[in-house]
Amino acid sequence: MDLKGDGSDDIEVDHEHLCDSRMAGFNCSNRACELEIYKQVGKGKWRKVFSEDLYDKHLVIDWETNRLQMMIASIYAGDPRCQPDPKKEYTSGKSCNLVVTYRNGKWNWQKIK
Repeated sequence: MDLKGDGSDDIEVDHEHLCDSRMAGFNCSNRACELEIYKQVGKGKWRKVFSEDLYDKHLVIDWETNRLQMMIASIYAGDPRCQPDPKKEYTSGKSCNLVVTYRNGKWNWQKIK
């Protein structure tokens, strides 16, 4: 995968697939699995640029260029990126969906309404 379209070999580590399944207490919690993305910063060198516990995710990749175009991610509904209603209480089972993009070295999260 290539985050910026610069030809680098960036790496995605999806904890849900490390053991071929989701196992609460081992590679995931009972609600989410961690997704990590490492950006190649030199020959044989990577830097972690993304680490999030996601309830679910779908990566959209342009297979001609191998570039990540966007990610659809589900996270805890009480997270500030979900713009939660301050008068409402959110249990850990509640989630919201966001479009996540990587531009100019930053992750942009936009709630899907």
